[in-house]
Amino acid sequence: KWSTILKFKMFLRFLIVGGSAAVLNIILRIIIDIYFSYVFSIINAYIIAMIYAFALNKKYVFKSKSQTIGYEFIKFTVVNIFSVSRKCI
Repeated sequence: KWSTILKFKMFLRFLIVGGSAAVLNIILRIIIDIYFSYVFSIINAYIIAMIYAFALNKKYVFKSKSQTIGYEFIKFTVVNIFSVSRKCI
């Protein structure tokens, strides 16, 4: 039962981090779009929100210590790029 509670808490933290990253992405896209082109604002808001999501997930959700932060960030970025490319096709 204790492991189920821990997994649920981890899932809640994951939802909060992901939700806040999505909100950040939308807000940044709107703000950046005021000063730059639409495409520029989408790309940069996504990159900033992705870095934000990585940092918060690393700190509060997935506390792995077996890999270097650089390698974990590369894997996170590849998964995000794959996800975006699947939406564009």
